[in-house]
Amino acid sequence: MERIQDYIRMFFDNLDIDIWQFLTQTGLLLIRILAIIVIAWLLLKAVRALLPRLLLNDKVDPAQGKTLVSLLHSLIRYVVYFIAGLTILVLFDIPVMPILTSAGIVGLAVGFGAQNLVRDFISGFFILFEGQFHVGDFVQINGDFTGTVEEIGLRVTKIREWSQRLHYIANGEISRVTNYNRQRMRPIISVTVPYKYEQKRVEEVLEQVCRAVAAAHHDQIIEDPSVFGITDIGEKGITFTLIALVLPDSYWFIERMLRKEILAQFAREGIEIAYPHRVFISSDPDRGTGPLSGT
Repeated sequence: MERIQDYIRMFFDNLDIDIWQFLTQTGLLLIRILAIIVIAWLLLKAVRALLPRLLLNDKVDPAQGKTLVSLLHSLIRYVVYFIAGLTILVLFDIPVMPILTSAGIVGLAVGFGAQNLVRDFISGFFILFEGQFHVGDFVQINGDFTGTVEEIGLRVTKIREWSQRLHYIANGEISRVTNYNRQRMRPIISVTVPYKYEQKRVEEVLEQVCRAVAAAHHDQIIEDPSVFGITDIGEKGITFTLIALVLPDSYWFIERMLRKEILAQFAREGIEIAYPHRVFISSDPDRGTGPLSGT
């Protein structure tokens, strides 16, 4: 009986030692993993703070500098994640050399579709070096997404719409780019007036509009607004068009000012803007005839 008790006591003593060793080893492993994650996080935070200080200076174009900062931060982030991941694998005694060999890389490429990632990375570098667009530019991508470039990453580009929706677009999927921030833009404003107004009078009023906007906002205008002429003759009336050449950041503002001034000048001169209307003719003498507004 005593011998059985001794065996039981020895079993639990050894079990306690094994459990203690397991808990100790697991705890140390978790601490090391946590330390790696914290170091990676601190390193990325330092990179995010240092890159703008190193690259955003008087010697570098601001737009190109912001783009370079965005792309380098994305590249460094992937490198740090990769190294941290390999380090954690080493802690688990998992051999990392096969992952770094060509066979391992090909296997990963086939297994996880890394060919798309490579395409996105290469496209990201071409976007940067060709200067298709920079951070802060107002662009249209593939004819579908229009907004401000918020970030150019190694894999994706972020486009913020005016409505504040944020689009993530893989760099490899960007095929057509319309950039509205290339030195100058041309506002084009058209207004249609009924045929009853004399053409010369309307043009004179529109020229007053152009002079007023040019005088009030000359610092944002490269080429003063002018009356381009008659651009359409339709069933509603005659369409006149105004054009100008402005700084990219002033494009929407100058368009709004031209429209606002057109309304003000037309109101002062008693000129109406053409709108759809119908003429209703009735055989009932009590109802009479006359125009009815409609669409």
